[in-house]
Amino acid sequence: RISLKGRNFPNVASLQCVFGGVAVPARWEHATRVTCEVPGRGYPGSVDVTLVADGLTAHSSTATFTYTQHSVVDSIQPATSSHLGGELVSITGAFFDASSKLRCAFGGLQVPASLMNATLLRCASPQRPPGRVPLQILVDGLVSGSFDFTYVETATASSIIPTRGPALGGGAIRLIGANFLHTTKCCVNGIEVTTTYVSPTTLRCEAPMRTPSTIVQIHVCDDVARYDYAYFRPALALGASPSSGAEEGGTIVEVKTAFDANDMGRDVFCRFGNTSVNASRLDDSVRCVAPAGHGAVPLAIVYDAQEYVEEATRFSYVKNLRITSIQPLNASIQGGSVVRVEGNGFDATSDIVCSFGGIETNAVVLDASALVCVAPPL
Repeated sequence: RISLKGRNFPNVASLQCVFGGVAVPARWEHATRVTCEVPGRGYPGSVDVTLVADGLTAHSSTATFTYTQHSVVDSIQPATSSHLGGELVSITGAFFDASSKLRCAFGGLQVPASLMNATLLRCASPQRPPGRVPLQILVDGLVSGSFDFTYVETATASSIIPTRGPALGGGAIRLIGANFLHTTKCCVNGIEVTTTYVSPTTLRCEAPMRTPSTIVQIHVCDDVARYDYAYFRPALALGASPSSGAEEGGTIVEVKTAFDANDMGRDVFCRFGNTSVNASRLDDSVRCVAPAGHGAVPLAIVYDAQEYVEEATRFSYVKNLRITSIQPLNASIQGGSVVRVEGNGFDATSDIVCSFGGIETNAVVLDASALVCVAPPL
């Protein structure tokens, strides 16, 4: 319905508005204003509008009315969004016009629609609680199309632990967030990596190999929240003292280690073969207690039990130190006699002493089955 304004409009029953030759009844509102319903027209364009009373046309008219093509909406894609919003929805149809006010209403919450061309609009879904809402496409305030649109509660991350790791990869990155499922996956720079579901708020993601100083982004696949993860050179075990210990475990081992300053002092483990144990980190070495084992195994310093390692020192497990014979069994009270001790499990890198009545002297290890020491004076 439109209003015509002028003067000297008569209040008669035969009052009509004429749109380019098509007459429709008019309603007299005032001597200076009448209203009437716009008749349909099959094509766009402008027409003159006149007022007719008792068959007589108004003396003059400068009023024109423009018909525009009615916008048609055919479909939307996608029809779902995260409850956090931000999903870009494409609306396809026809006769979209830049002169029109174009908007999308998600359950009544309006957002602007961007005109891409005469057949395509786009709008970003706003944040809303999970559930189904109507999505209405508004053209100049009128609904041109309505569709069902569903908000789903999606997995999203809030942080990662740790934020840096060794370049060879293999270690675990804990992804902390909400709404995780057994099917939720970790991505690194958009590429899915091995993922272990821990709980609805925690995933374990395997760090891929990268060169030192590289920074990647860790995130839930398809989630917009991303977190930086920096790589540094792996710790390098240069040697262990002692380099062997009892099969039953319990040997205190100190490992000379080269660290990358960019590791920011991260905690480390000693890994004996496939077994990792807690370690105390010193300036340029690591101290730990060897677990039970047997044979010769690689000994590496790692930041994560599953971390990949290229270089390691060696650690040998031996049966417990055992003495089978001592020769001689007596010596001068002035000391100086060389005493030979035979057995097994002797290690030249270990601090082995001979104790004579509580008086200790250093031992010289000849091999794994023999050592000698000098008797002290009494």
